[in-house]
Amino acid sequence: MIGVPTRPSKRSRSALARRYGASVNNLSHVPTSRGIYVLYGAGGAVAYVGTARSLRQAINRHIESGDVPVTRFAFVEADSMEAAQKKQRELIALYNPPYNMTSMS
Repeated sequence: MIGVPTRPSKRSRSALARRYGASVNNLSHVPTSRGIYVLYGAGGAVAYVGTARSLRQAINRHIESGDVPVTRFAFVEADSMEAAQKKQRELIALYNPPYNMTSMS
């Protein structure tokens, strides 16, 4: 794809490297601002990449619903939803998360 880097930016990589265990107790680390989040499944593989207007609400929804088998999560705040959606497309192209692929078909 044109314009899609082969890996996330240095800032995104460092933020995404801080992974939290998938529990409601760890949601205190998550801001209520907009951004992008990555859900990791068993074995540490990326299971889903999403964007949200409220990162805390979105991650909490996935943890509580069990729609994606989440063991850990990471997030990056974004200046705008457009920036978050652009980063989401880049990360989906890079990692091919299985739960994004099923929702896009």
